Amino acid sequence: MAEKVKLAFIGCGGMARFHLKGLKDLKEEGNELFSIEAVCDVEEQRAKSFSKEVSGLFGNQPLVYTDPEELLKRKDIEAVSICTTHITHYPLAKEAIKAGKHIMIEKPLAITLSEGRKIVELVERSGLVFAVAENYRRIPLNRAIKRMLEEKLIGEIYFFLYQWAGVGDKIFCGTPWRHRRSESGGGCMFDNGVHDSDLMQYWFGEVDEVYGTIKTYIPIREEKSLRVEATNEDFGAAIISFKSGVSGSWMGSWAANKGFHFVEIVGSRGTYYGERGVELKSGQVISKEELVKKYASDVRENSVASEYEDFFRAIATGKGPETDALVGLKAMALSYALYESAELGKPVKFDDVLEGRIANFEKKVVAAIESRLS
Repeated sequence: MAEKVKLAFIGCGGMARFHLKGLKDLKEEGNELFSIEAVCDVEEQRAKSFSKEVSGLFGNQPLVYTDPEELLKRKDIEAVSICTTHITHYPLAKEAIKAGKHIMIEKPLAITLSEGRKIVELVERSGLVFAVAENYRRIPLNRAIKRMLEEKLIGEIYFFLYQWAGVGDKIFCGTPWRHRRSESGGGCMFDNGVHDSDLMQYWFGEVDEVYGTIKTYIPIREEKSLRVEATNEDFGAAIISFKSGVSGSWMGSWAANKGFHFVEIVGSRGTYYGERGVELKSGQVISKEELVKKYASDVRENSVASEYEDFFRAIATGKGPETDALVGLKAMALSYALYESAELGKPVKFDDVLEGRIANFEKKVVAAIESRLS
């Protein structure tokens, strides 16, 4: 059996606990691929609580740190999981790469595309394993859709609808920073949106052009003792053209009192209707459950466990992870393309945004960050 990867967590909040459940499920399956040796959070009590939780789940109690630099000095730590706020992703990733650590980082890859491109360059030079914690594509139904499309069950793809909404007038996840551009980079179409961005590119391939719009319908949000003046959007929509010829509409919102989520994909031989499954022109109906059974019976329910298994296998074999830094950058770029289009009031080419030739909105993000830090 391969030696266990000695892992440390940087950031011990809600997302870290979400990751911990995935690791717990891996262990319960008999996958002894890792041991959690250290945890770090700027709030010491939160780090101590997380360390205690790790002990209860895995039997060993990790050492507690409040300074990431001190943790990264440990030679025995091989890999780190970065579960912190968006604005900290680039500086922490940069230091972890410098320290020679393999990295699993929460989405988005960075707060700006310029920082994301720097991470990609650092990773390419380092030879380290770098994975973005992108779990949506690993959900059984989403794997099934990918394989269904590859098999052309519904024929050649014409167009799609991808829409979701929720949250209402509450503060998303009880975290005010997600509504502030200076700390998060973007709102619903970036925070949630990078999941969508990755999934759409996973299904439909490379993006050609994006025409987007954004709105902020609820500028002040209050929940319990929290209050935030939102500088991020709580609604966004875009028409997206892919290089494959597929086109579609994408919409998301944090301003809907009642949540919903649906995906429809229209092809030459039939249509995928989300909860209703597939209806073919022949009249055949295939339920969502039947799709998963046929195309994703080998995929576990816990998608976070799957992303960590991929990460640890990449470290063991030297083969790159499925969602590497470049995949994470492209997911960011689709969200940013929507923003840049909304800023200019016209369609933008995806590659122009990805490569930094169009960056008007990004300049506003940078200005907001600099203003906050000054």
